[in-house]
Amino acid sequence: MEESSERTNRNSVIASTTNIEGIANIPQLATDIRSSNRDLHYPALQRLLIAIVMDSQNIEVVKQQDIIGILSNFLVSEVRPEIQELSNAIIGMLGVHGLRRKKHSRASSSSWALIQIILNSDEILSRQGTEALCKLIVADEQIRDAMLSRRFIDLVLETLNDQKSIKKQNSSSSEQEQEQEEESEPIFVKVGLLTVVQKLAEEIENPIILGSLIPILEEIKKNGEKEMLKKARTILGCLREQEITAPQSNESNEKDEKIRQFEETIRRNDEEKEENRKKIAEFERKYEQNKRNISELQRKDEDNKRKITDLERQLADSKSKPIINNQIVSQPKSDEITISITVQSGSYTKKEGEFTYASTNDEWKTFPISPDVSKGICRCELKINKVGDNHVGIMKSGLVVPFGNFPGLEPYSKDCKVFYNGGGVGQQPKINQGNQQMKDGDLVSIEVNMDATPRTAHLFINGQQQPFFVSGLPESVQFWFFLNDTIGSVTVLSLKKLTAPSITKIPNEKEVKWG
Repeated sequence: MEESSERTNRNSVIASTTNIEGIANIPQLATDIRSSNRDLHYPALQRLLIAIVMDSQNIEVVKQQDIIGILSNFLVSEVRPEIQELSNAIIGMLGVHGLRRKKHSRASSSSWALIQIILNSDEILSRQGTEALCKLIVADEQIRDAMLSRRFIDLVLETLNDQKSIKKQNSSSSEQEQEQEEESEPIFVKVGLLTVVQKLAEEIENPIILGSLIPILEEIKKNGEKEMLKKARTILGCLREQEITAPQSNESNEKDEKIRQFEETIRRNDEEKEENRKKIAEFERKYEQNKRNISELQRKDEDNKRKITDLERQLADSKSKPIINNQIVSQPKSDEITISITVQSGSYTKKEGEFTYASTNDEWKTFPISPDVSKGICRCELKINKVGDNHVGIMKSGLVVPFGNFPGLEPYSKDCKVFYNGGGVGQQPKINQGNQQMKDGDLVSIEVNMDATPRTAHLFINGQQQPFFVSGLPESVQFWFFLNDTIGSVTVLSLKKLTAPSITKIPNEKEVKWG
């Protein structure tokens, strides 16, 4: 008896304290709940729950403090259980307040507590509940998993379908219509549920279970309220991007959904395995190609060393050549022809004692190599020291191309053929592509056969005969090279008379006719 009396007195004290101070203290309680001092949270939540239980008028003050937004921070799984339970209890009490005629089971989980708030007939609380639950969906994976359930989908379908049922009862009496309107959830509740569905569709990869909502979403898109229509379109767009469709049969259940999800996981794993297999195969192919490239580079390195030794010998032999009338004249060897190069002054330099020329500015400059060749087989060998805008070729004897002009353009092109450094052969506008590109350090040779019918000119790069050659040469020709820009540099190594042609028949050779 004494114990019962003591309990009654304690409850009276609590009720008295709450009635007198509860409303005034709720702003302070909200401040304590927001505080970074965790020791304030538990007592503040206790007092807030008592205030709401003892006087429903306090709920109006709670709404002004955005208490639901604060409590949502305590619903995540990392929060102490007692704090989480108190928060759930407060939200549950707010959810019970103002519920409409329909009865919805209160969930024990955090998400279902907030759903009760969304279903509230008070628009402010409902919208606050929607915002809080959407934040939780983004922040907490366990909340997302809990929401993606048949239970939630059925609730959404039930809530959204009541408007549809009203439209089908237009022929019923006004009394029946009034009863159904009383059962229908407010638009803001439906918008809140659609907002939660939209957040799930955006945050969860491949939410197949949401496909059950597609038929009602399509109906809302056609006949729904403006705000609901916009939400329905957005959700349908998200599902369409993930190739989620409505289930073929209403009998599909969670087991079917899990099977489909499992099959989708297997398919993605298979695709990933196939992609990895392709990557491994590509890696192995590149590895083998790199091995071949290394072998080729080693071979070319040995070949270049041999050529460098040969060039050093040739350059040593060409030193101390006499200069006659501003012409550099080479000392002939047994099979060499004495050469000379005579050009106007311009934007170039020449190395003393050598036929090495380098361009110093952007200016078209053509360097003809004398003497003319009118009979026999002759081969002119040059070294591309530095590739810039530099080319080589042959021209009709006596043709003069002043600096500032290009031999491959009119009026000179009809009496010239150009072997371009990019692999082309011909003159503007007709250029045939197919020869190897010239690179720094390449040895380039042009071999003309003036005894052949028709007369021909073949290009060699590092001793390799190129497929595109020129035929139908005029009776007498000159070799030449061209410089431009500030990069290109060329050395004329020799002009030799051969006893026999060095060309051979090669696959894919192409003839370019003179003219």
